[in-house]
Amino acid sequence: MLSLYFVKSNNTFYILIFGWFILQKQYVRTPYLPGWGQVPLQQFSRQSSLKNKFILCGNGNSKVLALTFDDGPSKYTNDILSVLRKHNVKASFFMTGKSLYRDQVIAKNVYRQGHLIGNHTFSHPWASQKNNFNLMYLQIRKTQNIMEDVLGFKPQYFRPAFGDITDLQLKIINRYGCEVIGWSIDTQDWFYDDNPKKIANNALSNLHNEAIILLHDGGGSRISTTKAIDILIRKAKAQGYRFVTIDALVSNKKKKLIRMKNARF
Repeated sequence: MLSLYFVKSNNTFYILIFGWFILQKQYVRTPYLPGWGQVPLQQFSRQSSLKNKFILCGNGNSKVLALTFDDGPSKYTNDILSVLRKHNVKASFFMTGKSLYRDQVIAKNVYRQGHLIGNHTFSHPWASQKNNFNLMYLQIRKTQNIMEDVLGFKPQYFRPAFGDITDLQLKIINRYGCEVIGWSIDTQDWFYDDNPKKIANNALSNLHNEAIILLHDGGGSRISTTKAIDILIRKAKAQGYRFVTIDALVSNKKKKLIRMKNARF
């Protein structure tokens, strides 16, 4: 017989499936910044529980983290790559089609160094303000085609700009063959762009197993972000964390869910 228990540890909620493994509740740990028009945190949590879900983190069984960078490539991307290379860390870059088309050499450099590349729309619009045809064809598919032309493949992972997306759009994108990726930790480097210690601490104070961490390599000055990840990686490794790309995190998540689905209780 299946037994479920709800437990809390280090500000993280888990569902314990007796005799098998733990699934952590998906939600954004970073406090909301009022007055900046962010997507409500409750919406992230609700959409993470849908059939066509918004993935905010992994299951929580492994002590790994996924660094993700949005809005690039840009002139700051190579500096970020240097820090990642220094620490032997692979990350995931959600690129806009517009930026990738402009900075193709940098995008190829990201790919050659073994990092994952995902789709972040063409021009970074609020998806909920676009009709579904506009979003799919002028934002997502347009970017998929640019990435195929420049990099030789179409990404399997999509992140909506601002984390803004409707339930129907989630369903359409999943049917298109893309996993929709959010985050469980927002470093808020888009706000604290002159304070690398604050950016790093926003992540370090909210770390949890299989977290997806939001950062940016485009859309503004990312000098502080570059300094922050040096601090973040060093201190997270000291706590025993490893770093993986989104595909490894999502693959691990699927294997565990399949195991649960096929289990005999």
